[in-house]
Amino acid sequence: MIDRETMEYAAKAAGYTFLGVITDDEGKIIGALVKIGQRKVGWKPVVKDGDALRLVEKCQITVAHEPMRGGWSTGAVVNGEVCWTGFDEDCKLAITRDRKSTRL
Repeated sequence: MIDRETMEYAAKAAGYTFLGVITDDEGKIIGALVKIGQRKVGWKPVVKDGDALRLVEKCQITVAHEPMRGGWSTGAVVNGEVCWTGFDEDCKLAITRDRKSTRL
């Protein structure tokens, strides 16, 4: 599950102005309302592959599938080595959470 603070960090890391969260019918946070230029748009890296992959590219996140760790892992290359920071069964959740752990 993603919380408001995590979504805010992810949006800021992607270069967007965070305006609020977007929830599904069950109240789970699945994205953010963000401002891009003068437009307000829904950005949903938790459920949309394209939004998650753009976040990977923008933040230079390393993503790997590691069944021994329970699913997907994310991290960044530091001094030539990958430092793993996020783990989740769902790749898009791991990517979105990774932005909170690095406090960008």
